Amino acid sequence: MGLPDPWTIRWRAFSLYQVNHEGDRNWRIWEQPLIDPDWAERPYAPSLRAFWAAEAARRQGEEAYQRYHLALLRARHQQGLSLAKSETLWAAAQVAGLEARSFAQALDDPTCLQRPAQDHTEATEMGVFGTPTFVFPGAEPAYLKLSDLPDPEEGMAFWAEFQRIVAGRPYVQEIKRPQ
Repeated sequence: MGLPDPWTIRWRAFSLYQVNHEGDRNWRIWEQPLIDPDWAERPYAPSLRAFWAAEAARRQGEEAYQRYHLALLRARHQQGLSLAKSETLWAAAQVAGLEARSFAQALDDPTCLQRPAQDHTEATEMGVFGTPTFVFPGAEPAYLKLSDLPDPEEGMAFWAEFQRIVAGRPYVQEIKRPQ
């Protein structure tokens, strides 16, 4: 089984904070800005801000969203920056070439949280429990945890093998190494 040509990744939101939330079973992270005036001071605020910012970027088009998402991933995983800081979110917007005024306006619009809410709900209905989880057409979702990224030369070969195992062998339920 090869990769679709051209292959694309459709990023979807999934809140680890929401899925691990203990307490009121009806509590929803994406509803908090509408019902809690102090939401920005709560421990869930950083992840909520990142989802919100990504959707604010999407309002400038799918390409803008893809650039922004990549900038956020690099900020977090290559530069070690915290997504809890608004400076990180704004720096990613600048790297992605977003129009600042439109981005700022969208960051004030809580309707930006509707899509992450829908994404999260659909993911939990599929049994998703963590990130990153990959969903290939016709296959069950698969969570992947890496200790490090493969080097660029090996990356595509690794991805093809991963997809071949996940999508081509539905009987494989779990592979885990002792840590």
